[in-house]
Amino acid sequence: MLKEYLDRIFGFQGIKHSLNLTALPITEIPAASLLSLLLIGNEGVPVMPRVKEGDEVSPGQLLGEDGTGPVAVCPVKGKVAGVVSAPDLRGARVGKAVLIEPSDESYSAFSGLDPEKESPEKLWERIRETGLVTDAMRPRPLAEVIGQEAGVPVSILVVSAADREPEHCSSLQAFRERSEDVSIAASMLGRMAGASKTLLALPGPVAKDAAKVLKQKKVSVLSMPPFYPESLEPMLALRAGGGEGARVVSAETALAALDAVKKGLVQDRKVVTFIGPAGRAKANYRAPLGMRLTDFFAYLGLKPGDADKVLVGGPMRGFAQYSLDASIDAGVDALTLIPSESIINWSGEPCVNSGGCVAVCPVRLQPQLLARYAEFGLFDRTEELGVMYCIECGLCAAVCVGRRPLLQWIRLARKEVLKSRAARTVAETAACEEPEEQVSSSR
Repeated sequence: MLKEYLDRIFGFQGIKHSLNLTALPITEIPAASLLSLLLIGNEGVPVMPRVKEGDEVSPGQLLGEDGTGPVAVCPVKGKVAGVVSAPDLRGARVGKAVLIEPSDESYSAFSGLDPEKESPEKLWERIRETGLVTDAMRPRPLAEVIGQEAGVPVSILVVSAADREPEHCSSLQAFRERSEDVSIAASMLGRMAGASKTLLALPGPVAKDAAKVLKQKKVSVLSMPPFYPESLEPMLALRAGGGEGARVVSAETALAALDAVKKGLVQDRKVVTFIGPAGRAKANYRAPLGMRLTDFFAYLGLKPGDADKVLVGGPMRGFAQYSLDASIDAGVDALTLIPSESIINWSGEPCVNSGGCVAVCPVRLQPQLLARYAEFGLFDRTEELGVMYCIECGLCAAVCVGRRPLLQWIRLARKEVLKSRAARTVAETAACEEPEEQVSSSR
């Protein structure tokens, strides 16, 4: 009891969730007969389709744009079977999806480039034309993360082979199967980003062996504790010591970038860990991008019941699905199936002020207050309390004795704050562009 009080006083986390370091081979899923590629841009911005039913499409072809540039790029050769409404993986949004019937033929969309000799400008041109997005909870174009579009110059680039949640093991397995390629890709991305230091993040037990075999002198190993949430991007950036200039991309994103440059390939697959009903990782699969969840489970010989829960992601911060018509994209690291009898329902009861959520928060926020304000629509107060610093680890909800959906309330608050900030920016821009004579007359 004394240790628990001391830990709380000095801000130590009392619960450690070990990362899964098990080697689970990756099984290749055959090409799907129908792919559903959702057209939703950053923060849910609708995307206008650039193709129609009956069109022949090929890898690298633009499927949609949101007014600022290309958003969705076709990963395969095939024929458009239709443009329909489809659910998003990360909320109740519904957007347009392009249905594609892939052909058996596959080929490189572009000619190969030398990743070590080609200029950064030429390499970035290739990344943009292949439409590569990051393997993240909310995928974004790689150029917006570490390229010139990122705004803040990149000082330290971290390529992470550590899986984001307990029981995930897709990223680590992708590294194990192509460890030398990961180091080459990391070196290439570091040069493209103009980073002064490039690091490869690995859990401590794996890092010891990896340091001996990596041959890229420009890439150093960043050993991290094999516990959650140390594997999340903000925690890795903090450990790397780069501040705002530190950027983190996954090993699988780095490999996709290397294949785009060296082989001219558009990413068409994603490694996914299947977490079974017992809450343990069962296997890793390399699934086609655009494969519908219902088809994924059919391949496994499973048919989730209406009362079962399917999460995109893991148990800490996965998104519950209301429809299996949603499809796999580049940000899906895992799929979790929870049987109805194992579901623990959230409660709508008020907070009991146990303080557990505050004790485990890795960024020292007050989740209980953030959730309360979000629950009553006081989003400006959540912004004042630093809701945008939340890393969405879900530890607060995991320890809440009242079973309150803290992470969901906080996610809602973050979304509303972003909308409010965007509205303020638009208003300020409009005010700055107001004609001078109109301003004078109003005075």
